[in-house]
Amino acid sequence: MKSTTIKKFISALSCFTSIMLMCVFSNCNLFANAGEEPAEKSQPSDTSGFNKRLFIGIWSPNYADTKESADIEYKLIADAGINLIWSERYGDDAMTDYKLKISEPLGLKHIMPVWAQPQPNQALQDADDARWKAIVTKYKDYPAVIGFDMRDEPPYSDLSYYFVAREYIESQIQAEKFAICNLFPTYCTDSRIGPLGYEHYLTTYLEGVKPRILSFDNYPLVKSTAPDDQINPTREFINNLIVIRREALKANIPFWGFIQAQGWIDNRLPSKNEMRWLNNMHIVFGADGFSYFLWAENNYYHGAPVTATHVPTERYDIFKQLNQELRAYDFMFVPFRQEGFILKNLMANYSEVIPENLRKESYGHVKSIVTTGEMINGCFEADGQKALYLFNFDIARPITAKVIFDSRRKFELWGKGGFESGRKEARSLKVSLEPGEGKFLIF
Repeated sequence: MKSTTIKKFISALSCFTSIMLMCVFSNCNLFANAGEEPAEKSQPSDTSGFNKRLFIGIWSPNYADTKESADIEYKLIADAGINLIWSERYGDDAMTDYKLKISEPLGLKHIMPVWAQPQPNQALQDADDARWKAIVTKYKDYPAVIGFDMRDEPPYSDLSYYFVAREYIESQIQAEKFAICNLFPTYCTDSRIGPLGYEHYLTTYLEGVKPRILSFDNYPLVKSTAPDDQINPTREFINNLIVIRREALKANIPFWGFIQAQGWIDNRLPSKNEMRWLNNMHIVFGADGFSYFLWAENNYYHGAPVTATHVPTERYDIFKQLNQELRAYDFMFVPFRQEGFILKNLMANYSEVIPENLRKESYGHVKSIVTTGEMINGCFEADGQKALYLFNFDIARPITAKVIFDSRRKFELWGKGGFESGRKEARSLKVSLEPGEGKFLIF
């Protein structure tokens, strides 16, 4: 089940945002006008760029077999703050062509399904290779197509096949496009990830396939609501993020994840707070994107944001609101590189999974953080500019946190309202965070 750097697709940024990004990468003074109240800050108009905006995707839109239904479905997707689509199927050639073309003005990018895999004999292998290579040839020049999904969750035994498949695909496509597999989570069996374990599975894939983006899925919200029953899945989720983060940094590539957005046999339907928490868990560990699993209505899953007939459900507004929260400031945090964590009041079952060398008491000009709540605060840096992603780990309770600087310092705080406070010098900052909420502090 859908389970540094790539050329940019972004076309234009507003004047203010261009200046901000130049400051981040040129190490210039972000706070030159600290004595003035900040002006209204406009947002970039394009949401499709690597390293400029967060990729927020979906796994599998609802099937649309007419132009009218495609218009409705794809507009709903874009209006929800989505900019990336993974799909298991697209329909006939004429409808696929139409969907890709209407995606361009909506700012939607696609990862086309190839579904290549080893076959039991040479004749079948030759036929299947010809099939998926024809898909690459047919769709490689569409502007809305940014990648080709070779296979979802490839088992360890098949990885060597994708060494060759990736090489072929990327020899045929433009330099800014890519071939990708989405990988298993840590909790899979040896029959899937191999007898040497998850880290060997992961490094074998990275060293052989040499992907431009590392993608994985992990769905930690189990059906039982007893707190003790959630500890091990949450611990494993943190461990998975740590391993993926480490290997992505080592390979100097971005990483993406998948968000448990519906419910199924062993996994519960997430609340709005839980989905916000899942989104921000990926970001605080350094993800440059994530996708919701899944979007389409399905008999096996429940909680779709849109019905099979392209009508929004009560869940649609949750997706839209959470994405709007991140879109208010994603262009600020995406260019930064993850450097570690300041943990506050985190239970030992969780904190001990995070390596000791990544745990910090202070960072840059931040001397300490005081809070009564549970927090995982991500430490980020870009060309000497320091930042913290302040994150309320608690799914149930809002919290406040006091950030204490080493002296009077200038800062900017960004959150779901965009720019929230700062520009003037202060010794400390008080921050309020809803359950699962994150905010980005630059100092």
